[in-house]
Amino acid sequence: MASLSYSWKSPSVLSHGEQRKLEMFSLTRDHAIHSLNLALSLGVFRQILYYQMTVVTQTSSGGHEIHTSTCGLLWPAYPSIYNKLYSWSILNELYSTPMKITSWTFIFAASLVTANPTLVKRAAPAGIDVSHFQGAVNFNTAKANGVTFAYIKATEGTTFIDPEFSTNYVSATNAGIIRGGYHFAHPDISSGATQANYFLAHGGGWSSDGITLPGALDIEYNPSGAECYGLSASAMVSWIKDFSNTYQAKTGVFPVIYTTTDWWTTCTGNSAAFGSTNPLWIARYASSVGTLPAGWSFYTFWQHADSGSNPGDQDVFNGDTAGLQRLARG
Repeated sequence: MASLSYSWKSPSVLSHGEQRKLEMFSLTRDHAIHSLNLALSLGVFRQILYYQMTVVTQTSSGGHEIHTSTCGLLWPAYPSIYNKLYSWSILNELYSTPMKITSWTFIFAASLVTANPTLVKRAAPAGIDVSHFQGAVNFNTAKANGVTFAYIKATEGTTFIDPEFSTNYVSATNAGIIRGGYHFAHPDISSGATQANYFLAHGGGWSSDGITLPGALDIEYNPSGAECYGLSASAMVSWIKDFSNTYQAKTGVFPVIYTTTDWWTTCTGNSAAFGSTNPLWIARYASSVGTLPAGWSFYTFWQHADSGSNPGDQDVFNGDTAGLQRLARG
């Protein structure tokens, strides 16, 4: 029988130095799945942050190959069967190949529940995104009404600076809200690099302080012209890469990409080029987030309504407050 070891670890940053590890050997895959589900159902861990899997296979010639895969699950809102299914996907692929698996190891980094084991449920942090259309926002009131984070419009194209950006950014900061700026793209008027630099020069910067979110690129329907700004799908992907790479070179982090699945599919050909680098901020006004654009297996932010109990568009972060702060720290 193939040997199996898998362990759950609580990173010290989440458990004040305490580490716990559970290893099991000579288990079938079904037993491993059952044990993982049991740990989650008992509330042993708040959430799985990522997993790393190492599989050793024996080739037809008698040699051995080592396959290692790491997947950042990044603060999923509901750590349930979804995580388990996601974790086994690559292993299933290996099962379908003509190789003999001799051993495999899973490591799950998880947030530990140090109290008595109970099922822990946490509301995902609520947020808003605003621009000059909302005027000067009272962020103290918004915070009292449950707002944890905000994206504030800074720039558009290469000629527009939002007149309320500075006021709202300072107000959000003083209210203790995690905040960041966003740029409304106009790919038809200048290069991605030019607009990234314009954004950075007028409020779109980032610092690893735990309260500043990576700047966001709002790339969506053209408000006054052709839906895709006259660009082909390949040209649009190149433009977005130009913006993204320029922003990352200047700040050290990739920008968040705000879009809709419909626009992304139409105007980028449903490119999967950004899923491993750029956090996704998906817009869909419905009861569920729906199908995501190619390349992203999860969203980081979801704009779920264009109005609500707080000013501006209504958003939610896919995780908990600690995860939001980690994003702000880079």
